Parts: sequence; structure tokens; C-alpha cells
Amino acid sequence: MVNCHAGVASPVEASARGDLVEDDRLIERSRRGDLDAFDQLVASYYRQVYAVARRLSPSPDDAADIAQEVFIAAWRQLRQFHGRASFRTWLHAIALRQCAASARSARGRPASLDDPEASEPSSSEGPSLQALMERHEQDAALHAAIHTLPRAQRGAVVVHYFGGLTCAETAAARTISAGAVVTHAFRARKTVRGALSGLIDEETSR
Repeated sequence: MVNCHAGVASPVEASARGDLVEDDRLIERSRRGDLDAFDQLVASYYRQVYAVARRLSPSPDDAADIAQEVFIAAWRQLRQFHGRASFRTWLHAIALRQCAASARSARGRPASLDDPEASEPSSSEGPSLQALMERHEQDAALHAAIHTLPRAQRGAVVVHYFGGLTCAETAAARTISAGAVVTHAFRARKTVRGALSGLIDEETSR
């Protein structure tokens, strides 16, 4: 998990610092209309953006649509990016807005917890069907638990843990203080762990 303690540089933070120069180069090329450069930025950050969208949206299809809209919006708004925050922080701020807009338009639609990555085993050497079903059930329970959180906690914890942002970056993306991120993360973890411990107790009693 990402470390929130002041003065302790996590691997994520170190990697982010190392990528800044390359990001700046690709951003400048993208601003000049270089689609290949922007494609490299998409390749670098799509997985993080999709992971956030997946946890904040009802279905994988919605998450894929949101991720696509995030990068379309980023391409169109690139001249508005002035580097006051990191590029990935800026992307995640866009992602949060897109997730909120998608949630407003999707109200009333039934939620789907289907996971496109949970596939049938391709051979006898792969995971058993029971293992896949248990993993899918646990993922569905995690997804449901996250969606019971208050909106402020949900956005902060998803961007921080699933998007891989530091506390400072999460605070910038959410336009809140780093202390508020720590508080939201602590309360959210407690709620989610309580929900998942109920699932574990139910499984062990079977």
C-alpha cells in the first residue's frame, strides 16, 4: 500500500519523480499535436485511470468508457495543464469528474459486478473454478464495500490505493488537505475491512 507518512519516500513516489522529465517531454510534443507522444502517455497511465474508474463505476464497461473519456478530455484540455501538479494527478482529477458525471447519468440502472479479467481457466494447470469463483466473490464484496462508503471517503481511498497516488497527489486531485486524505483512508479501511471480515467469517463457517 502507498505510504502516507511524511518523510518516507515510497517506491511509487520515487518512480513518479523519475518519470517527470519524460512526461514533460511527451506533454510538450502532445501540445504540438503529436498523437504518438500522447499515445505513450495513455499507455503509461491507462491502467491507473481504469483501476480508479472500475472502483467508482458499476461495471467494467462503464469503467472502460470513463477511461476513454478521461483521455479524450485530457487531449482536448492539454493546453490548460500548467504543471502545478503532476500529470497523473491532473489525469485523476479529470477521472474523478468523469466518474461523478457517469454516476449521475447512470442512476437507476442496475449495477454489474462482472469482471472482464475473471475468465475460465484455459488449461488444467490454471486456477480451479472454485478458486476463480472465490476470487470473483471477494472482488465483488470489495467493490460493494467501497460503494457503501461516503462519497468523500470513496473518492480519496480509490484514487490513493487503486490509482497509486501519494497522499499529496490525492489531496491535489480531490482539492482537499493531505490530512483529510489520511482521515478518509483510515475510516474507509476500517469500514471495508469490517465488511470483508464478514465475508471471511461466512466462508469459514460453510
